[in-house]
Amino acid sequence: MSNFIDIEQFSLAQLMEFVELAEYFRTIETRGIKYFKPIEKTVALIFLENSTRTRISFEIAAKRLGLNIIGFDSEKSSLEKGESIKDTVLTLKALGLDAIILRSSSVSTVNQVSSWVDLPIVNAGNATRSHPTQALGDFLTIREAISQGRFTSVGVESVDQVSKLKIAVVGDIIHSRVARSLGELFEILGCQMYLVGPTELLPVYDIGFKVSGISNDINDFVGEVDLIVALRIQLERIHEPLLVDPISYRSVYGITRKLLDKAKDSTLVMHPGPQVRDLEIDSEVIDSNRSLILDQVRNAVYCRMSVLYKTMDLDFLLGDGVYGQ
Repeated sequence: MSNFIDIEQFSLAQLMEFVELAEYFRTIETRGIKYFKPIEKTVALIFLENSTRTRISFEIAAKRLGLNIIGFDSEKSSLEKGESIKDTVLTLKALGLDAIILRSSSVSTVNQVSSWVDLPIVNAGNATRSHPTQALGDFLTIREAISQGRFTSVGVESVDQVSKLKIAVVGDIIHSRVARSLGELFEILGCQMYLVGPTELLPVYDIGFKVSGISNDINDFVGEVDLIVALRIQLERIHEPLLVDPISYRSVYGITRKLLDKAKDSTLVMHPGPQVRDLEIDSEVIDSNRSLILDQVRNAVYCRMSVLYKTMDLDFLLGDGVYGQ
């Protein structure tokens, strides 16, 4: 049993084990195999924040592994009656759970839960701190793009050359748990990472990972980066009046076709979602062949399968436990 809470808890070799297993799951699906035989193990999805992609992705991943799934609606639970999250998870463990997938608006909750119950805990996003399975899925997507030859014009011809990539993360950096996890990932991989955004949305202290540059002007980096990751402005986490209005934000930081005309022909675009079309990224870009956004969604399922498989110590033989052939 182990937990999956932060990218930085793993070495490159360990992250490669997760991503290579995810690639295996993706490979067998191309042969028409999606589901494994049912397992007598149950996982609970405890989402204390709203989610579409992550929640459904984890549910699909668990079902494909043959796991039983318990959905948890906090608004219809005893949390609404004043029960603590500690008593909630202790109750769920007593009911026979085998693992917990947890999303919380608090940075500390996921670590607290891991100290209260001796179950595998998988972090599905904790406030502004971390979203490790999103970063892992993005890593898989980048490797897939490399294997498809999308970066050969800049000398990246093998997945073993991922460290050659230059990546700009653009938008609301300080409120983004994705930015933090990507920063930890790219530092481990050895990629050059640049942060771009309005001053009020850029970190000043405790970045927490290595960066090659920080700027208020995307034009400083757009001509040299191989990948641009656009981020949503997380208005739900901003308690002060935002000094940048949406129109001026789009004109300066929006990922538009006009901006990409300044980039390399091979420069690709990602977004962890949910994206606000025609604000931080234009519809024309989202729907273009530069976009890896739907590939990120698809690959996240395989990575979450690998995380559940390894953290829950599922020991069925991958070659023998398959049906649907």
